[in-house]
Amino acid sequence: MLFKKEGASKANAFWKWFSANNHSYLFISEVDEQEKERLMDELLGHLHDYCEHLFFEIGAHPKEDDVELVITAEGVREYFEKVEELVDAAPPLPRWRVVKYKQPNGPGFVLDYQGKKFDPETILFVPLHSEEHPESIGIRVCYPDYNEEERNIFLNGTYIVIDSLIGEQSAVLDIDYLEVDVVPEDAEEEEYPMLSSLGQLIKERKHLKYPIERFQVVESTDSNGYLIFITANFSYLDYKYKSEFPWLLLVTLPVLQYNENGHPIGEEAEALNLFESFLEQEISATCIAQYIGRVTLYKKRELYYHVNTPYALSDRLKQLLHQSDLERDFSFKIEKDEEWKMATSILREA
Repeated sequence: MLFKKEGASKANAFWKWFSANNHSYLFISEVDEQEKERLMDELLGHLHDYCEHLFFEIGAHPKEDDVELVITAEGVREYFEKVEELVDAAPPLPRWRVVKYKQPNGPGFVLDYQGKKFDPETILFVPLHSEEHPESIGIRVCYPDYNEEERNIFLNGTYIVIDSLIGEQSAVLDIDYLEVDVVPEDAEEEEYPMLSSLGQLIKERKHLKYPIERFQVVESTDSNGYLIFITANFSYLDYKYKSEFPWLLLVTLPVLQYNENGHPIGEEAEALNLFESFLEQEISATCIAQYIGRVTLYKKRELYYHVNTPYALSDRLKQLLHQSDLERDFSFKIEKDEEWKMATSILREA
């Protein structure tokens, strides 16, 4: 308790000083370099009286006339609590916005660092999977000219780019593991994401709770000896958010042109895939859907999802079935399966 009171006292002291002197910083970009350096050093000194591990940035708000004072821990998680404490203690100040942490800027920039250019639109990364921590986010960021002698340059440049892309707080709290390496040999064949899409990956994994994709195709047979192909995301075997998606959605599509096993051939296979993509867009527009996989059987294909809520989804699928211009017929059922018994049986069978 003593330490908290001391921290609150120091925070109040900083804001008392800044309130009395903030006008000197509203137009700091317009003063000469010598005066600017003096003012910045003075502000940093008072900030370090509160916590010597915090730093600041001052800049115009991107959409309004206000000026932003950003309080940052420079990505050191240990001092995030001090950032929170200080900014929460800030009094109202006309024309000022006090901001916790460096904010995301998104793509559209190129970093020059130690003689190298880092463009998030052209830097690819490989999402990594951990068997022990399947829901964690790990990435391998890859460069064509990477070498071990310059590892620190590539690593530090990567951290700076990510910090600017997704913001200081997300860069620290949402990314559990990061490494740098040379571009994989199969980069031309594989479609690896670019670093500019990292924010989308975090949204899918942390907020929509999509696990990393570990799809496998497994061959089996039914009771009549016909082949069965199961294409499933095996990350769902140890998925820890099952309770948040208790509703099973099973969609069944007829196969109209098929081979001796009742599986789609030629244009039929392409048409089925396109219709599946259409359905997935419709499903994702009405709920958060976890796509488990598909099973191709004799003259039909089954799609398995688990969703967070069934009501709007059921209404939308019924509307689709009554559309006169729907390219393909389908049937569906939605039922509560909190234990994911059906999905697990498919994965276990695979």
